[in-house]
Amino acid sequence: MDSGGAAPDPYALSAFLNLHEAEALARARLPAAIFDYFAGGACDEITLAGNRRVFDAIALRYRVLVDVSRRELGMARAAGSLGLLMAASTFSTNSLEEIAAEASGPLWFQLYVHQDRGITRDLVQRAKAAGYRALVLTVDVPEVGRRASSFPTTAGGSSIPRSPDSRPSRRSPRPLATRSWS
Repeated sequence: MDSGGAAPDPYALSAFLNLHEAEALARARLPAAIFDYFAGGACDEITLAGNRRVFDAIALRYRVLVDVSRRELGMARAAGSLGLLMAASTFSTNSLEEIAAEASGPLWFQLYVHQDRGITRDLVQRAKAAGYRALVLTVDVPEVGRRASSFPTTAGGSSIPRSPDSRPSRRSPRPLATRSWS
């Protein structure tokens, strides 16, 4: 613990990386009978084992940036045909102007604020000139995602850094505010 603040809570949600570590923390913290009640099942625990098998079989296919060469243009057309708005990212593979040319519905621009405020100003001006109706600020880019491979491992599993300065945030990207030009 540094002299400037309180020790981090080892039982806070940010203290574990995955469900296996949460279970290990619960086992260490709870009286055995209470932990066994919550972690176990009735009789031969057949339902518990089945639930775990089904849960373990769930796989999320993370497919970010897979063949997105013209995807924003198709999304702009589809959103417009359904009367939906589309939010184009600062990191879209197509320019703001190309997306606006294909869109028939309302457009918002998701802005990641650049360290060079001139670049940010230019992006906002381009979005406004192209007809984007709102600006959605995303301000958490400096936050690092929680990845198991980012943490050194010990015999008992991964070891999460305890310093508030080195511990990645649990927050997910979210818009901080929107501004409407209309």
